[in-house]
Amino acid sequence: MRILGIDPGLTGGVALLRSVVDSEPLAETWATPTIKIDKKNNLNVPAMVSIVMDAKPDRCFIERVSAMPKQGVSSTFNFGMGFGIWLGILGTLQIPYTMVHSSRWKPAMGLRGQPKSASLLMVSQLFPSVSLPRAKDEGQAEALLIAEYGRRSMAR
Repeated sequence: MRILGIDPGLTGGVALLRSVVDSEPLAETWATPTIKIDKKNNLNVPAMVSIVMDAKPDRCFIERVSAMPKQGVSSTFNFGMGFGIWLGILGTLQIPYTMVHSSRWKPAMGLRGQPKSASLLMVSQLFPSVSLPRAKDEGQAEALLIAEYGRRSMAR
């Protein structure tokens, strides 16, 4: 089974879990692809499509997003647009997906109330072969934990 996890933010990430070797699922991660347009980072949709097509997932778990308190109108719009683009890619490629809110997957993974940096530590413990050492890798770490949450929920 190939499970894709997506943290849909502009600084988010994508992760793939595939067949188990030596009791550790093989994992691969990508930063959300971006491209500079008018000196601003924007989602690179063709690169997003390529990641999903190359990953060939059987199922995807994507973080369900919503507006956050004190978040500006423009950033809320951009965040929602990115989420919609990911859903469009999954729908177009006919990949079954489940939307999961952080209030569900984070407690299930033992991250209730923890800062995003805790995701990096958890990934290093669960997936020692995955190297995500920088703070800017948090989106990839969260995508991997979303995929792991999906794998565990499917095993029940």
